[in-house]
Amino acid sequence: MRGMSSATKARALRETAACLLPAAWRRARAISALGEPDGSLREGPITLLGRLRAVGHGCVDFVDGAVAVASCAATLDGTVRVDVRAPRVHLEIAGHRLELDGPIEIAAGSREALAPFGFGGRVIGRLRCLEIGSRSLRALRERAAVVRSLYDGDVVRVRGSLRRLAIGGGWALGPSPGVPYAVRCAVDAWRETIVGGVPLVTAPRISLG
Repeated sequence: MRGMSSATKARALRETAACLLPAAWRRARAISALGEPDGSLREGPITLLGRLRAVGHGCVDFVDGAVAVASCAATLDGTVRVDVRAPRVHLEIAGHRLELDGPIEIAAGSREALAPFGFGGRVIGRLRCLEIGSRSLRALRERAAVVRSLYDGDVVRVRGSLRRLAIGGGWALGPSPGVPYAVRCAVDAWRETIVGGVPLVTAPRISLG
């Protein structure tokens, strides 16, 4: 916070206390809900640890337009959620490349931006390009909200249902039974956290060693 005025520092601290600590609790709970990663590949519901790779084009991070693998804007109460992802995403694990099918639900992103009082015009402008409903846009603009994003090279836990591909003998990870709309992904450590426009330095990215 070096170089900020005292008023800006005070506001940043208030926003951090009001928004970051509850978010960290929700984050830890979301990661735990995915379960411990399995040590081998098998068909059926499974949790895996691997590295995300975008194949070809990525998608837009709602925060600043950077190229991401997946990005999600949501109100903190969960009533509004908007997800985007790269057209093709692989998970690298144990010498295999698994195709991720369907929408990606980001339970915990490597980059997260929290807005205690809603997001401003640039974020809303990127969301408006997706033809989001006016009520959803208003909620993201006026209520506490978060953007979670995942990037190429992030090491993540992924929960889904693994199956063998009929052609080529590869693997694909799709939605789990009971979670019909998305593969769930989470990064254990933040790469960057932004609260109310103030970047906060946090844990480094995870390494597979």
